[in-house]
Amino acid sequence: MEGLLKKNITIVAGSAQEAALHEARKKFPALHWHIRPNQSVAQLLKEVAEGKLECTVANEEQLALARNYHPNLDSTLDIATPSKLAWTFAPDADAELLAEAQKFFTFIKQDGTLHRLLGHYYGHNKQLESDDAVAFITKARTVLPHIRSLFEEAATLTGMEWQLIAALAYQESHWDPLATSPTKVRGMMMLTEDTADRMGVTNRLNARQSIIGGAKYLLLLKEQLPLRINEPDRTWLALAAYNQGYGHLEDARKLTQQQGHDPDKWADVKKVMPLLAQPLYFEKTKYGYARGGEAVNLVEMVRMNHDMLNSLPIGSVPRLIPPAQDYKILEKSKNEAPRLSSSNAINSLSEPSESLSIYHPARNGVQPAR
Repeated sequence: MEGLLKKNITIVAGSAQEAALHEARKKFPALHWHIRPNQSVAQLLKEVAEGKLECTVANEEQLALARNYHPNLDSTLDIATPSKLAWTFAPDADAELLAEAQKFFTFIKQDGTLHRLLGHYYGHNKQLESDDAVAFITKARTVLPHIRSLFEEAATLTGMEWQLIAALAYQESHWDPLATSPTKVRGMMMLTEDTADRMGVTNRLNARQSIIGGAKYLLLLKEQLPLRINEPDRTWLALAAYNQGYGHLEDARKLTQQQGHDPDKWADVKKVMPLLAQPLYFEKTKYGYARGGEAVNLVEMVRMNHDMLNSLPIGSVPRLIPPAQDYKILEKSKNEAPRLSSSNAINSLSEPSESLSIYHPARNGVQPAR
């Protein structure tokens, strides 16, 4: 804690972090800090990552989420003991209000609403490995601008967000139009031959065809789900079907219902879907074995990718190619691997030569505390 006495600490005014520092000051009277009104912890963490602030204070959830966008953030010290999030009431709060609040929490715990809310807001905040986060941010700024217009075109055709389609494409192929898996799914959206035929895709390695075909397929899966399923669960369930097939999703939903949970809520289905890889469960299903855990991972990572794309500053992902631009695979010779080209002479979209320069506060003695 003595090390913090010489640090320039900046925190959000009136936050739990300020209360923690006031408590720490009882033991270390020389502890001081600056406060920022009308700002969020996320904004302060961003400024620390950019070297604009020396350090700030955040809880574990806030830091874990921020590290996905700013991999260079590091923590040096716990300044308070672990505590739980809770609603608080004044000592003289109205007794009737307190009783109603207690009834409310009892109800949402029993019917699963609280569990689903936690899953909705925190369930996908899986911390990426630092290298993965850097790779995503780098490609979002170097590769995505060349193909953003294609995602926007697909969004116009399907009514879905272009960021969602792009997030799915990144998880499938890392935006590599030539991607091919051992199971022979290919292209930007990693389509099977059957799905490509169904969606009218004649060349899976054509970036525009793949993106539009994949988006149309995702929309088809969303439309197959019962009308009673609301967003965002409809999208998350459709993404699981995109990965493992609609039949396996239905098996998982039925199994979810059999276990007394809600088959229309992704927070419930994602706990059951990995069971489709276990004989005890898949032998009793209509469609049999499935790698349900892979579907759960895909959905959660697409949610994270989507959040990260939406967090990027406006203008950091410009459009560099008009929507009508078409990509083609050109064979130069039988002995040379195919290359991606276009009338705009873009030769490669798989590995950009430009790398993103990341400032590392930890290497320069600038580290956030939590």
